Amino acid sequence: MGLINTTVIYPLLTALIVISSARMLWKDQWPTSRLYLVGIGLSFGFLVGYFSIHQGFSSSHINSIDRLFFAVSIAGLTAFLFHIWITRLRRYLLMPPATFIILYILISPILFRLQLVEAVGLILGTLVIWTASGIVWTKISHSHISNTSYLVAALGSAIIISLDGSLLIGQLAGALTAAAGGWWLLNQTPKRHEPLGKANMVFLQLLLGAILTLAYFYAEVNLIALLLIAFVPFLYPVCQRAIAISGTTAPLLQSIVTGIISSIPVLMALWLVWPEQSLY
Repeated sequence: MGLINTTVIYPLLTALIVISSARMLWKDQWPTSRLYLVGIGLSFGFLVGYFSIHQGFSSSHINSIDRLFFAVSIAGLTAFLFHIWITRLRRYLLMPPATFIILYILISPILFRLQLVEAVGLILGTLVIWTASGIVWTKISHSHISNTSYLVAALGSAIIISLDGSLLIGQLAGALTAAAGGWWLLNQTPKRHEPLGKANMVFLQLLLGAILTLAYFYAEVNLIALLLIAFVPFLYPVCQRAIAISGTTAPLLQSIVTGIISSIPVLMALWLVWPEQSLY
């Protein structure tokens, strides 16, 4: 029960309380202020899970998890700047340096053990993959169905990392899923189906990228499986087309269609890491 509380219940309730309070207090009068509080709810939800999980573990890579806190801070600052900077050029100038800083914070202990060429190649390769996925997440953030795509990717990463690498990092992905799930739940009504917005999606995708990076470099999770998770946002046009063909306008049904399509790469990744000795 303790595992469920720290990974799911605490982050979910925290995000739900803060975000629903923002909706009730601000409604439609100050949409920008409401989005600020949505971001704060997502941040608090994840951090509640982060600190609860952190206290329950003493592991060989706990220092790498400590570095994730700095990644959360950088991601939060980047999202705040996205809120206040309207110009598209300025916004996209923020992404590469923010991604690089978080990446360097997370894997700098590994880089110092490598040759210069290897370290540069490692950084550039990871940066390209992470940035490409992040830009797509940001571009699709105008649609409420991107909430479901993100939730599927985060949940899939939690399961896959726990199976193939580290329960600790998998729990952190679970806490991120639960925090995002608070927003998702509030959107599953006919009158409440709005997108996260670019700034909040920037925060979430930077955190997901950070967790996938930790999983690969510190827990040696299957690289192909992690790349399949990173591929989820690229299926957005397929989700749009499927929803258009189905003709449904109900947010819940749209989320179901999106979830089914987005789960395809996740299931492929799960197949890659499923234990051979499993009875199932």
